[in-house]
Amino acid sequence: MATNNVINGTDIGLYIADAVGGTYTLIAFSTDASLSLAMETRDITNKDSSGFRELLESTRSGSMSGNFLYAERDGAASPAAVFGFDNLWTFWNTRAKIFVKFNTGVSGDKYYTAACYITSLEASAPTEDNTTCSITLELTGAITEATN
Repeated sequence: MATNNVINGTDIGLYIADAVGGTYTLIAFSTDASLSLAMETRDITNKDSSGFRELLESTRSGSMSGNFLYAERDGAASPAAVFGFDNLWTFWNTRAKIFVKFNTGVSGDKYYTAACYITSLEASAPTEDNTTCSITLELTGAITEATN
């Protein structure tokens, strides 16, 4: 049943697939996720614009990003059916085009998908604290909306 009120951020995750139509797998131990969409404009200001700037639409783009806790996957403490830093590093290292989904997983809720490249992957290890990671995925091509 679709979420019919404000969505709890805990319910939204970033899911990765390595092929079109592939199985989307959750990025492990996520602490936040974001979707950013943008549209460029083109200036059409002319002598008939009465001194006001006029614009038309141009290219659209987007990115998804997130933060997560670093954990080695041992099958017990770390779920096997999730992606960790090591999996993401492999995609980054091979410059692979992958597919990302911004999704609650709740039946009836909307989700957003696109092909992408990992443009930033970072791990941070402060003294006596959790090791954290961040990822930025730049979307390429169409960004689609669908329903679970």
